[in-house]
Amino acid sequence: MKRIKINQSLIMSVSLYRRTANIHNAIRTADDDVIEIIVDVDGRVGQTFLFFLCTLPFIGEKYGKTLIIRCNQRFITLLKRVGFIDTLSADMEIIPNETDLTPFLKSSAKIITTPESIFSLVTTITKEAPVEMSDELSALFISKVGEMFNNATEHSVAGHVIGAKYFRNQKYTYCFSCYDTGVGIPEKVIAAIDKGFTHKEAFMWAIKKGNSTANRIETRIPRGLGLDLLHSFAKANDGAIRICSGKVLYTYNKRDGAKYHELEIPFEGTLYEMDIIADNNYKYILK
Repeated sequence: MKRIKINQSLIMSVSLYRRTANIHNAIRTADDDVIEIIVDVDGRVGQTFLFFLCTLPFIGEKYGKTLIIRCNQRFITLLKRVGFIDTLSADMEIIPNETDLTPFLKSSAKIITTPESIFSLVTTITKEAPVEMSDELSALFISKVGEMFNNATEHSVAGHVIGAKYFRNQKYTYCFSCYDTGVGIPEKVIAAIDKGFTHKEAFMWAIKKGNSTANRIETRIPRGLGLDLLHSFAKANDGAIRICSGKVLYTYNKRDGAKYHELEIPFEGTLYEMDIIADNNYKYILK
């Protein structure tokens, strides 16, 4: 049985995505069918990593691996506090570094499979966002975020689509995520458009408005990933967008603009994230 130990602080930064990609790679390339993951971090832990932890069993399933995830007391406390371990765990004793938390993590992951589940999640995200939107903007926001989730569910290849929403930074930042564990964006573009593309070139092609692989059904990617409204909103709100897929982490915020961070090891699937900053001073409207 292969053992993976996580003992580094895991907070929001480019290194978080690199370390997660390394974990994905360890699962993907392991010769063993059973993999034990030990989480033993004493330093700071971000809730984004807690979400990543919940998605690892699905990465294991993708490659025919069974994961056993054990955590120290600090992690167990965090997982319970933010609701990443559901109430079923209250009926049994969880022993730090011994109890396999994989079933609880899987049950806490919100798998998105139907248009109804997409609409329900996206409507909740829009209502919970700590900003006031006009009715017109709210409807369009629901439509665009729903389109992102819908595209992921329609075009996921051999993967699951997992949604998440949570507050960070003492409820100052509201984050929502859409994670497709299937084939990543760069791989789809390279297969459909240009086998000579690097991962960064393929990603830049995919994010450009108007580009699409829509005529290649098996590798379809929506035109420009449909991010125009979300970019405009993030700029007005001082929020952020992050997309991680393959060997690329794309980040966008008002201060730094768009940036492409290259990863040495590919990140499994495609992760979309958006941060909305709490703002009681303005009402957001369409221009």
